[in-house]
Amino acid sequence: MLLYKDGRIYLRYLSFILLEGCYINPDPGVIYEYGMGIWLENEKMTLELCEDNRCETGDIRVDMEKFIFEDSGSFEQDTPITEVELGGLKGYEVLYHTTSKDMYEIWFELPGDDVGVIVTECPRAGKGNVKERPGLRDIFDSIRKENIPDLPSNRSINPLHADGEFNEAKPLF
Repeated sequence: MLLYKDGRIYLRYLSFILLEGCYINPDPGVIYEYGMGIWLENEKMTLELCEDNRCETGDIRVDMEKFIFEDSGSFEQDTPITEVELGGLKGYEVLYHTTSKDMYEIWFELPGDDVGVIVTECPRAGKGNVKERPGLRDIFDSIRKENIPDLPSNRSINPLHADGEFNEAKPLF
């Protein structure tokens, strides 16, 4: 579940602006409790932002490398995994590609075992460095660290959980 307030999209631990005219994908390939997919048509780029529990070892750099390059096996790394900080969130970034797509991924450290993940992809041999495209740069520059741990998840607002119990979301404010 996400919160839209004062021109910003809020997940539990990060927020960002949406660009005018971007398309929001309500059904991305991966379903996140806190996250969304975006299509930037003028950049021919998809962007997914989410909070996920991918941290298995306690070291997000190790988990990032394993998840992207060891488990999938279909990506070629273009840059080393390096430290990055955006809007008070610290993490790691990497550029990589397939035969048809350029990709850029950032993993942020979040409370608990969660990580903030941003994945971008665009056609290969596009406009150069994917992370420096103007639309994407505007979103990255808007990212801020937040703390709304009680933000309802997609599961908490679904009245029927797998166990058949009725659950109501509690108000945030």
